[in-house]
Amino acid sequence: MSDPLDPLDPFARAFTVESSDPWAPLPRAAERFLGGDVDAHADVVHEDGQRTPLFGAQLVRDDGFPEVEEMALALARGRILDVGAGAGPHTLALQAREAEVVALDASPAWVRLMGQRGVETAIVGDVFDEPTPNVQGTFDTLLLMMNGLGMAGAIDRLPILMEALRRLLRPGGVVLADACDLRCSDAEHERARMDAREDAGRYWGDARYCLADPGAEAGPSYGWLFVDAESLTAAAKRCGWRAQVVFDDGEGSYLARMMPSPGLPF
Repeated sequence: MSDPLDPLDPFARAFTVESSDPWAPLPRAAERFLGGDVDAHADVVHEDGQRTPLFGAQLVRDDGFPEVEEMALALARGRILDVGAGAGPHTLALQAREAEVVALDASPAWVRLMGQRGVETAIVGDVFDEPTPNVQGTFDTLLLMMNGLGMAGAIDRLPILMEALRRLLRPGGVVLADACDLRCSDAEHERARMDAREDAGRYWGDARYCLADPGAEAGPSYGWLFVDAESLTAAAKRCGWRAQVVFDDGEGSYLARMMPSPGLPF
């Protein structure tokens, strides 16, 4: 098993101080769940102050995946990078299928937990950073699961994310990303938050959140994008990419397959 702290490991990245890790409430919730606390959760704090629990079971995903994610795993080919791997459920599933897969996450706490869960190659890194020579242009499939396109942060940052992903792909490589169209939600709070963003002149899917341990003060805010398929396809075209919706669950979640060479067939 690859040790992310081993300086001889070509994928090694130095761990930062965990107290500076804004994502740390999530792996802490996952660790408590894996330790036997079935109610373990972190709080997601919305722009309007509402707190929503995100349970360890939702993060670990040991009870299986929704259909949109199963479709992505089935389509993944070649050397695969699981971007924003979290607790590593998709990496572990691909390992079980004997796929060549590397897990990447910006949170040192997540990477440590992945190693404990049996992920063979888990590295600390931010996809927006310039890739090191040993990873640049080396992957056939980039996997962005659990609304992975959200890491763009805002719709006007999609071109920045696409350029970051392009640097990691081999020629002919593809990105498989699931996304969520919040307009399909009938939740009153969600509809009100979308209306407030539009009233402020923002794209309705440009959400902002904070994370917190239960009952604790919230950490720094971050942007998380929920992009509809039409806006994603248009943004991809402007960036010289081709995007195609390959699965839609009819309830707002869909799987997009994208490649930065529009002249090549999928």
